[in-house]
Amino acid sequence: MHTIRPFASWVARLCLATMASGLASCYAYAEPGYAEADYVPPDIAVYPSAEYDGRVVYLVDGHWYYRNRDHWVYYRQEPSVLQSERIRIQAAPRVVVRPNAPRYNAPPAYRRENAPAYQRENAPRANPRVDRGRERDREHEERR
Repeated sequence: MHTIRPFASWVARLCLATMASGLASCYAYAEPGYAEADYVPPDIAVYPSAEYDGRVVYLVDGHWYYRNRDHWVYYRQEPSVLQSERIRIQAAPRVVVRPNAPRYNAPPAYRRENAPAYQRENAPRANPRVDRGRERDREHEERR
């Protein structure tokens, strides 16, 4: 029993010394996860976008760009969430924009832009009772 206790104490001291020496010489350096962009397209808002980490990111030529204060940056390594989003975006069918495509939000053809501000004489009246009353008044005036 006397031999086990000093051996356990010696092993414990050796472990503590190894850990302490390892921590003293250990250091960590973390590079930022982004790099500053040299060029960003002026119409970046038309590129596919997603929301990640509280900001809007844009997929341009395989990199995810976002605005960092007063300059644009992109991720050095693509986060897994954005990777799955990129795969989904690339698998979607392409949108083809034709210059002469019909406008579906245009007003219907039966609406006239320059409708007259007055009512024509031969147009039907909106309230037939008023019309009957006016006809009676005219008949009454003609009788006089």
